[in-house]
Amino acid sequence: MKKIIIFILFLFLLFYFLNIKQIFAQSKILINEFLLEPQPQQVEIINIGTESADLKNWVIDDDGGSSSFYTIGENSMLYPNSCLVFSSNFYLNTKSSDTIRLFDDKNNLIDSFSYKASSGSGISFQRIPDGNNNWITASANIGFFNSSKNSCIFTTPTPTLTTIFPTINQTETTPAITPTPTTTPALTIYQTPIIQPISYENIFISEVMVNPLLNEKEWLEIFNNNNYPVYLNNWYIDDIENAGSSPKSFSLEIPAKGYKAIFLSTAVFNNSGDYVRLLDFNKNLKDSFEYLESKQNKTWGRINFENDNFCLQQPSLEEKNNSCLEPSPTLNNQSNQTKTTSNQNSTLTLTTKPTAQELKKTIKKNSRSFLNNQDQNTSLYNFNQGKILGIKDKINNNNNQKIIIFFAVNSFFYSFLTVILILIKIKILYGKIKKFLLSLIYTQ
Repeated sequence: MKKIIIFILFLFLLFYFLNIKQIFAQSKILINEFLLEPQPQQVEIINIGTESADLKNWVIDDDGGSSSFYTIGENSMLYPNSCLVFSSNFYLNTKSSDTIRLFDDKNNLIDSFSYKASSGSGISFQRIPDGNNNWITASANIGFFNSSKNSCIFTTPTPTLTTIFPTINQTETTPAITPTPTTTPALTIYQTPIIQPISYENIFISEVMVNPLLNEKEWLEIFNNNNYPVYLNNWYIDDIENAGSSPKSFSLEIPAKGYKAIFLSTAVFNNSGDYVRLLDFNKNLKDSFEYLESKQNKTWGRINFENDNFCLQQPSLEEKNNSCLEPSPTLNNQSNQTKTTSNQNSTLTLTTKPTAQELKKTIKKNSRSFLNNQDQNTSLYNFNQGKILGIKDKINNNNNQKIIIFFAVNSFFYSFLTVILILIKIKILYGKIKKFLLSLIYTQ
């Protein structure tokens, strides 16, 4: 009996610790250091977990006061016990208080830190030791572990080389002696390349999700119709010009003839009709289109890249667009007259592009549904009310499963121990009663 109980207990403990290992073997991503001055601002992200994490489409943002945010692009795999450094204008305040925040690609708040003001040029906010909750201000140590000063970057960008030619120093001697030159060896300096904003041509809006499902985000897909990759540095997404939402800043790398999407941290587009505009870093218009309605979880996708016509489609994120759900496309931005074609079963009508004043009247007629949608969007993306900095707003499904297993195993473990203890107690009591009764029998 004892051997069976010990064997069962051993198997249970083995199962328990194997599950515990799976629960806690995961990546842990944190903001480890950031520098506000001088420009460009820099942010160091560290992984102190045991698994790698892909930071593609993650977002670095401020406290939400600015409409701009930074989207992390391709080649952003963060390995355990290493870091990645990002340089850009993150719109973090230097003269007043602000909060730096890190969101994953599902819009979950991963980490954040609030500060009162910049500590000065070259002075950064950093965790000591790395990944710890203790923050200090010290000389910038971007790209290095704050404790050991060793490099924490797993892979480094290809450097550019700058050579300083040798200098010759003449030693002072008497006129009768020929001067002996001394040579300083050539120095090679490694400089990190600076990416300058470029206003590329042949960059198009390909697909837009303006009416996503509940708890999901709006997104915009961009197509690079060039034979080379492009890096859209500090470009903008906007709706109607000089009205509606403020332009949203983003940075994104797109391969040649490729599609890439930007997920918006806050709602921008109206469900009842709006404009979608793509602007370069100088806010010059690069591409745009207009829609007058939407359907939930359906996208407005470009029919082809030879014109500006869009139609409702099934989502095809970062892939070639699907066919139209309905025969009527959106308005061509360059159309100036009404065109009507008809057949036996259907009529296709393209009306002229409405003015901004007409669009406002349309939105006013649908104000009740518009306000309801805005209230929903505000509740979905408001991270500043009743939230604790540094704590995730949501837990993904994988973590939910692991946590459920963890608590279920714990519950079973304690129940099992309780039963064992009760059996042991009964055994002890039963032994005592039996001994007492036998003593009474023998004394009589």
